[in-house]
Formats: sequence, structure tokens, C-alpha cells
Amino acid sequence: CVCTAGYYAPKTPSPHQSCVKCPAGKWRRETDPNDSCKGCTPGQYLISTQCKLCPIGKIQPYQHQTTCNYCSLPGEYQDESGKVACKKANPGYYSPSNEHKRQIECPDGQVQPLEGKSTCISCGINRYVGHYQQQ
Repeated sequence: CVCTAGYYAPKTPSPHQSCVKCPAGKWRRETDPNDSCKGCTPGQYLISTQCKLCPIGKIQPYQHQTTCNYCSLPGEYQDESGKVACKKANPGYYSPSNEHKRQIECPDGQVQPLEGKSTCISCGINRYVGHYQQQ
């Protein structure tokens, strides 16, 4: 008995059912071995019968998933695909809660001394921070 795509034959089938649907987040093609379903690794998600890398701005820390998640904490981002965790914005940069794909350099007159922040802070009256190149 060959199971159709999306189904597999468990090692101990029930008397009335020889093929069982693959669990959520797992798949099996008709040409694959009959005894198991495959799942995606962390950093990937399942579309039909293919594992795809999570796109830039999203992550997936768990295996056998059908979606990827945005970086949910302000000050975090992910600028690479297929990742399992978000990055924290570096000092001098910020990542607002609506920007999941990159960190942004603080503009002139603002600073951010800490990592993982979603805003920069003003230098205050009669103070200024500019960008310079060391010679």
C-alpha cells in the first residue's frame, strides 16, 4: 500500500486505517518513503511540501512550523533570512517597532548609548552630536 502525498503509514497502523495524515507542520511527497513525514528545521517554515527560509524581518525558533514571526520586541530586527532569533540594535542605532528588517543610525543631534532600543534621545539644549570620520 502506498500512501498519497500528505499521508504516511505508521509502523503500527490501526485495523481500519493504513495511511494517516501528516501532523501539522510536516509533509510527505508520494515519492518519499512511506513510513514518515518530514518537517522544517528552525529558521524555516512549510509551504505545501517545501521548506522555505524565513524572510528578512522574520524568524522561527522552532521546527515543524507553517509560519515565521516578526521580531516582536521594540529595538530588535533581523536583516538576514533563515534565522531563529532577532538581533538587538547596536549602540548608536535604533530599530522602531514597525521596522523589523534593519537597524537605523541615530540622526545628528541624537544618541543612543544602549543596545536594543527603539528610539534615539536628544542631546539636550546647547549640546550636539554629529558624525565624523577619524583621520
